[in-house]
Amino acid sequence: MDGARGGRVHPAQCRRSGPLRPVPCRSERGPARRLVGETATIVGPPLAGVLIGAAGPVWVIAIDAVTFAVLALTYRRAVPDRRRPAPAATAASRTAGFGIIRHHRPLRGLLGLTFGFFLLFGPFYVAMPVLVTEDLHGSATTLGLYYTAFGAGSLLGGLATGYLHRWPLWPSTVGIVVGFGVAMLPLGLGAPVGLSLPAFALAGLVWAPYTSTSMALFQRSVSATALPQVLAANSAVLVLAVPLGTMLGGPLTTGIGARRTLLLCAAATIALGLAAGLAALPRRRSGTGDERSPTGPRRVRLWSGGG
Repeated sequence: MDGARGGRVHPAQCRRSGPLRPVPCRSERGPARRLVGETATIVGPPLAGVLIGAAGPVWVIAIDAVTFAVLALTYRRAVPDRRRPAPAATAASRTAGFGIIRHHRPLRGLLGLTFGFFLLFGPFYVAMPVLVTEDLHGSATTLGLYYTAFGAGSLLGGLATGYLHRWPLWPSTVGIVVGFGVAMLPLGLGAPVGLSLPAFALAGLVWAPYTSTSMALFQRSVSATALPQVLAANSAVLVLAVPLGTMLGGPLTTGIGARRTLLLCAAATIALGLAAGLAALPRRRSGTGDERSPTGPRRVRLWSGGG
């Protein structure tokens, strides 16, 4: 039922085994769990639309709450209690990560790009339901179809991520940002459902590989010893990005309307990607692009599903 509330942005993690052997960046969920989660995102929204039409949104939220309660009890009863002492240096690790990023221009650019990308995605959560109900005069089922289309595209994009390993990482990452903004334009331009629905699925397809490519860039840009601190700082920033964007989506949607909010976010996302690409041109011409790192070049394999 959690899929009934729409798509999710799943942060990723990166781990290492030993000081020099990079382990692929991966989603926090394993392949089977990720497949189940994405399938729930595809099936949940239209199911929610049917339930809302039959019994109203209150019952859907109540059922969702009950499923969380069951899940909590399952974890409490079925999962063994293996508590580990909390690391005392978490705050220091994040502070050190910000210090590393501050003195590393490519990392500053990557962190800024990621923060902006996720921030501009946040208003979607507010504007999309308003667009469907007020502009398209659709129902909860229509909104569910949009979420399903995005989830289906995200699933296909996640499966295709492993095939991007031969592509240059930084241009691919920038291209994802620009492509996502372009795919979101039909929603902001008032395209009919027959066009905006597949475009939204395309947005999900383009969105999915971003975490893998950005994490691979982090791996290539810093040493093995600095990587945990940098990823801790990156996680701290991303935890704020989407909620902050969602909070900004409220005043934007109220002030200029849902369609213009989506158009503004799409245009800003395209501009963000183009600016990141232009900013990287001098660095790539000077031979300091994403193919080099402070500890020398090393291969980093993209990870499409975790494991």
